[in-house]
Amino acid sequence: MNQTVHEIQLEGYAARPADGGLHLSLGTAESYGAERLHLTRGSGWEDLSVTATFHTPQAAARPVRMLMDEDGMVEVPAEATAAAGSGVIVLTGLAEGVQRISCNLPYTVRGHAPVEGRATAGPTPDVTAQILIQTAADRTAAAESARQAAGAASHPPCIGENQTWLVWDAGTEEYQDTGVAAGGGPQVQADFDQNDSGETDYVKNRTHWKETVTTAVTIFGESTVTTAVNSKGYYVKTGLSHSNGAAIDEGNTFRVTFNGTVYSCLPKKVTETALTANSLGNLSLMDSSKEDTGEPFLFRTGSSTLAVLATREAGDFTLQVDRLEREEVYHKLDANYLPLDPIDLTIVTEEGQTVTYRLWGSEVSDGN
Repeated sequence: MNQTVHEIQLEGYAARPADGGLHLSLGTAESYGAERLHLTRGSGWEDLSVTATFHTPQAAARPVRMLMDEDGMVEVPAEATAAAGSGVIVLTGLAEGVQRISCNLPYTVRGHAPVEGRATAGPTPDVTAQILIQTAADRTAAAESARQAAGAASHPPCIGENQTWLVWDAGTEEYQDTGVAAGGGPQVQADFDQNDSGETDYVKNRTHWKETVTTAVTIFGESTVTTAVNSKGYYVKTGLSHSNGAAIDEGNTFRVTFNGTVYSCLPKKVTETALTANSLGNLSLMDSSKEDTGEPFLFRTGSSTLAVLATREAGDFTLQVDRLEREEVYHKLDANYLPLDPIDLTIVTEEGQTVTYRLWGSEVSDGN
């Protein structure tokens, strides 16, 4: 199932999105089964059993409590996104003699025009039922692991008709041909472009080789930028000067350093019909209809030398933008490592002639 996972950091009494944002965006109203939270335990949460209580945008609705599983995952219940608006999530950690409750973690649900054929989800099971369901799933998984282990133990690897190793596949309950010769591994083709000496196709003592070299071209030097709210309610700074002409272009990767954190970004188009992709980062910071992709910034070029920065909130931020240009560079072995004097090879032909060849087959002389 393709779900959006939101990373949440628990630290003390705070619960914050790991990307530095102030709130979560949990999709659209009446959508369900598509969002999950992944909780990372920080100081004070290490040995606690954690639940998440969702106070939904529907003020009259009862809060819904969800259990965190052993992988730190929490399903977003259907009730939390049943209506558009704003809600909050409260995390609670319990242990013998300990209860820790986090501050509110705000979230929003976007609205949409009416749709036909809407499906509705049943009520979310209470925490007790969730524990029983999770325990049953653990028992089933343990039984399946034991069955697979027993099958592997009773079906050791063997050599097939093609003199290759066969291994037991617990899923299909059949032997599968690995293609690996029983007398050794498959033959490896040497690769002159392999630069990792730890790989089996690496060639030692090459006379020449190539590598991809990345060069960072700064289009917006490290600066402190102050954003403020504009007439549309977005936090922006306009009129930023950048270098290198139309700096954001498709075909290149860009490195954005925002408040000390490095992001690798590909250019994005503002709309599907836009002629150029001139934006890096989170398009939703200047257009609430766009998906919130998590980055706490949007850097967009306008004219050939002016740019705009948008952020999640007003304030001072450090910013640097570099274009990463890649090229293939060819290297040759240093002449100091090649013989300075040619090596001559002299042979006598069947006709009795003496012929001398220089290394690589360059004929030097011949005679009787």
